[in-house]
Amino acid sequence: QVRRNIGLVFQDSTLDTYLSAAQNLKFHADLYDIPRHLVPDRMQQVMEMVGLWERRDQQVAEFSGGMKRRLEIARGLMHS
Repeated sequence: QVRRNIGLVFQDSTLDTYLSAAQNLKFHADLYDIPRHLVPDRMQQVMEMVGLWERRDQQVAEFSGGMKRRLEIARGLMHS
Protein backbone atom coordinates (compact mmCIF):
# COMPACT_ATOMS: atom_id res chain seq x y z
CA GLN A 1 0.00 0.00 0.00
CA VAL A 2 2.81 2.43 0.85
CA ARG A 3 4.47 1.98 -2.56
CA ARG A 4 1.26 3.00 -4.28
CA ASN A 5 1.32 6.35 -2.48
CA ILE A 6 4.95 7.31 -3.09
CA GLY A 7 6.20 8.52 -6.46
CA LEU A 8 9.79 7.89 -7.50
CA VAL A 9 12.02 9.45 -10.11
CA PHE A 10 14.98 7.22 -10.89
CA GLN A 11 18.39 8.51 -11.93
CA ASP A 12 18.29 6.52 -15.18
CA SER A 13 15.27 6.91 -17.41
CA THR A 14 12.69 4.14 -17.28
CA LEU A 15 10.33 5.64 -19.85
CA ASP A 16 9.12 3.59 -22.79
CA THR A 17 10.51 5.66 -25.66
CA TYR A 18 8.31 4.00 -28.31
CA LEU A 19 5.18 5.29 -26.53
CA SER A 20 3.86 8.83 -26.43
CA ALA A 21 4.09 10.89 -23.25
CA ALA A 22 0.39 10.31 -22.55
CA GLN A 23 0.69 6.58 -23.17
CA ASN A 24 3.58 6.39 -20.70
CA LEU A 25 1.48 8.05 -18.00
CA LYS A 26 -1.57 5.90 -18.76
CA PHE A 27 0.55 2.74 -18.56
CA HIS A 28 1.97 3.89 -15.22
CA ALA A 29 -1.54 4.62 -13.95
CA ASP A 30 -2.59 1.07 -14.86
CA LEU A 31 0.43 -0.41 -13.07
CA TYR A 32 -0.37 1.51 -9.91
CA ASP A 33 -4.12 0.87 -10.03
CA ILE A 34 -5.03 4.53 -10.28
CA PRO A 35 -8.81 4.58 -10.87
CA ARG A 36 -9.41 5.04 -14.60
CA HIS A 37 -11.95 7.82 -14.12
CA LEU A 38 -9.25 9.92 -12.38
CA VAL A 39 -6.50 9.41 -14.96
CA PRO A 40 -7.39 11.98 -17.67
CA ASP A 41 -7.69 14.94 -15.30
CA ARG A 42 -4.68 13.93 -13.21
CA MET A 43 -2.58 13.37 -16.33
CA GLN A 44 -3.44 16.83 -17.65
CA GLN A 45 -2.72 18.38 -14.27
CA VAL A 46 0.77 16.87 -13.88
CA MET A 47 1.72 17.40 -17.53
CA GLU A 48 0.74 21.06 -17.28
CA MET A 49 2.85 21.33 -14.10
CA VAL A 50 5.94 20.24 -16.02
CA GLY A 51 5.09 22.07 -19.24
CA LEU A 52 4.47 19.02 -21.44
CA TRP A 53 0.70 19.04 -21.97
CA GLU A 54 1.03 20.32 -25.54
CA ARG A 55 3.44 17.46 -26.30
CA ARG A 56 1.33 14.68 -24.78
CA ASP A 57 0.89 12.87 -28.10
CA GLN A 58 4.55 13.11 -29.12
CA GLN A 59 6.67 9.95 -29.00
CA VAL A 60 9.11 10.06 -26.08
CA ALA A 61 11.99 9.02 -28.39
CA GLU A 62 11.75 12.53 -29.88
CA PHE A 63 12.07 14.27 -26.49
CA SER A 64 15.19 16.06 -25.33
CA GLY A 65 16.88 14.88 -22.14
CA GLY A 66 15.23 17.65 -20.14
CA MET A 67 11.79 16.82 -21.50
CA LYS A 68 12.27 13.17 -20.56
CA ARG A 69 13.25 14.19 -17.04
CA ARG A 70 10.15 16.37 -16.74
CA LEU A 71 7.98 13.49 -17.93
CA GLU A 72 9.59 11.25 -15.30
CA ILE A 73 8.67 13.86 -12.68
CA ALA A 74 5.09 14.00 -13.99
CA ARG A 75 4.91 10.22 -13.78
CA GLY A 76 6.11 10.34 -10.18
CA LEU A 77 3.39 12.87 -9.36
CA MET A 78 0.54 10.89 -10.95
CA HIS A 79 -0.50 9.18 -7.73
CA SER A 80 0.42 11.84 -5.19
